[in-house]
Amino acid sequence: MRCGRVGLVLAFAALVPSTACNEPETDYLARYELDGLEVFAYDFDRVCRGLLDELEVENRRIRDVIGAQDDRTLPVLLGESIVDERCLQAGNVIGCIKASEDRVVVVASPRALAHELVHAYRWRRTDWRKPPFLEEGIADVVSIGLLKGLSTLSSRTLDLRDAFTIPVDDLTEFLRRDATHFVYWMFQEYGQDATIAMFSDPDPDVEAVLQKHFDADLETLRQRWHDGTEEEIRMSTACDGVPLYELSDEPLVIELDTACDAPGVGGPSLENGVPSSFRTFCVEVAGVVGARLALQSEGGPADLVLRPRLDECVFDPDNPSSEYEKRVLSGDSEDIVLGGCTWIGRIESEVEQASIVRVTITPL
Repeated sequence: MRCGRVGLVLAFAALVPSTACNEPETDYLARYELDGLEVFAYDFDRVCRGLLDELEVENRRIRDVIGAQDDRTLPVLLGESIVDERCLQAGNVIGCIKASEDRVVVVASPRALAHELVHAYRWRRTDWRKPPFLEEGIADVVSIGLLKGLSTLSSRTLDLRDAFTIPVDDLTEFLRRDATHFVYWMFQEYGQDATIAMFSDPDPDVEAVLQKHFDADLETLRQRWHDGTEEEIRMSTACDGVPLYELSDEPLVIELDTACDAPGVGGPSLENGVPSSFRTFCVEVAGVVGARLALQSEGGPADLVLRPRLDECVFDPDNPSSEYEKRVLSGDSEDIVLGGCTWIGRIESEVEQASIVRVTITPL
């Protein structure tokens, strides 16, 4: 199999060219066959059930949204070490796709997987490819979740004709934010079906494609984009598919299994320097409230972090701590102030010492 200079790499969430694409999958520590995916794990000898379940669901969703018809199994090389080895780019590289004429392989850390899946499925369809500015935008929007918001701001002053000529290695962080915001705006303005139809149009003339599907030239599109909502678009997907609780006047007790093979458990990760699994949950808080936060673990040590989901939060202006993240270790408790919104909790515990953990939030 010949490997040409047709690979892609995601560096700082941007596409840049790469070579070396058909290395065999060797030296991996674990292998999993999922629906449409073959996952090779490189950093750990097992991947927690929640991450595999989420990857399978996300893969189906992404294929459905972008209209991918290719049913060939997609290889996924998972882990920070394999990203460093295969993506071959300096800087903060979190994932890439390696592509030859007849094979595409995803190489990514867990947080970049969904983004790279979008690139991989679109790369398989040579007649779908659009300028890098648009490809980066659709990968961000679809991987984060359509119509659920993005944590990004944009100037919306960019000349689109110039943007469509920017080479992949010149996509700066600011330009990527513009790309994400512009594609998100298209989904909002014209709907999912029309936007996906535009991205799937085989005509290589992008200006003609936009005119055909949106009945607008580039300057008109730019002006409509500029005149759109001025609000910051915030990501609000963190509570999808995780346990959701409501804090009332009574103590709230949340009991969760953090074992790697338990449903909903993600990881492993090395964020704390040791292989850790994690569980995520959400708590709705109606208004600003003082509370005591406690964490107990029946096995090894655990760590809990609570962060506010920033959409429509109500904080106490006289108590800035109402909007700060909260952290507590197993066996400890902390008196806190919670702003009125949804709080996202993440419990981490060492993979080899995971157990049942109990979170208690007692209103004061």
